[in-house]
Amino acid sequence: MGFTYDLSTPAGRARLLIPDTIEETATFDDAEIEAFLDLCGGDPYCTAATALETIAASKAMILKTMTVLGVSTDGSKVAASLLERAARLRASSAARGDDEWFGVAAAPVDEWTWRQMQ
Repeated sequence: MGFTYDLSTPAGRARLLIPDTIEETATFDDAEIEAFLDLCGGDPYCTAATALETIAASKAMILKTMTVLGVSTDGSKVAASLLERAARLRASSAARGDDEWFGVAAAPVDEWTWRQMQ
C-alpha cells in the first residue's frame, strides 16, 4: 500500500480535502486516489467527493447503530455527514470550472474529530 502526500499534486490536494493525510491512518493508498482522479478527470474536488462517498457507503454498512461499553456509534449519521461534505466539494468543483486550486479548511469526519476541532 503506497502512500504519498504532496500538496503540489492533484492526489495530494485530494488527500487534503478528504482528509487522508497521515500515512499510518490512511484510508486510501496512492493507487486508489489515482483511480478516483481518473474517474474525475483529474479534479481534486471531485476526487475528494468520490472518496468521501466511498467512505460514507462503507461506514453506513459497517457501523450501523450500536452501543459498546456505553459508547454509541451511528453509521448513518457519519455517512450523512460525509455525504454532505462530498456534496459541497462537488458544488465547488462544478462552480470552479477551471484547474486553479484554492485553499481549504479542515472538516470533521466523525464525532471525535468534531470534538477535537472545538
